[in-house]
Formats: sequence, structure tokens, C-alpha cells
Amino acid sequence: MLGCIVILSLSSFLGRTFPSHPYFSAQLGHGQLCLFNILKAYSVLDEEVGYCQGLSFVAGILLMHMKEQDAFDTLKFMMYTLHVRKQYRPDMQDLQVRTLRNRMTRKGCLL
Repeated sequence: MLGCIVILSLSSFLGRTFPSHPYFSAQLGHGQLCLFNILKAYSVLDEEVGYCQGLSFVAGILLMHMKEQDAFDTLKFMMYTLHVRKQYRPDMQDLQVRTLRNRMTRKGCLL
């Protein structure tokens, strides 16, 4: 069951996701409701990742280019098949490793 804290957290980020884009600019308009639905559904599907603030921008971009169900399916594909979800897990270990590798590569260190 999705807790009240997660729903409140999701609701607070809706207005911060592409606020100047016409699709998302109306408070609790169609765009924000579609975004809420996708983020809520994903948080239920993937309990380990749950809701992560950065996901709203990924889902938002998808919604700018496709219908709600297609955007959810694409998000699910990206997260599971392309393994993007590793970057959004609570410890963000994969993201930290990638960041360190990028920094070391720029400094000319061999990995």
C-alpha cells in the first residue's frame, strides 16, 4: 500500500517538474495528473526504488512525447531492461561509481 508520505512527496514535486512547460503548468491539470499517475504506479511496482525526485523529470520528458500508458511502459523498460534503476536505488551506488569514473577519466587516471 502506498503510504500517505509518499503521496504527499509526489504531490509536492508535481509543480516543480517543468513548471513553465504548457503541459505541466496548470496546477493539478492533465499533465500533472498523468505525471502523478506514472510516478505513483512506478513506486508501487518497484518498492526498492520507490519514488525518487529525479524520476519526475524522466517521466515528464516521456509524457511530452507520448501518451501516459506508453510513457509508463517506456519508463519501466528504461529502469529494468536498460538498468537505469541502479542509479535511483536508495544508496545510489551506481551513480556514485559512474561519477567517480568520469572524474578520474577527466584527470587522466586509468581505470
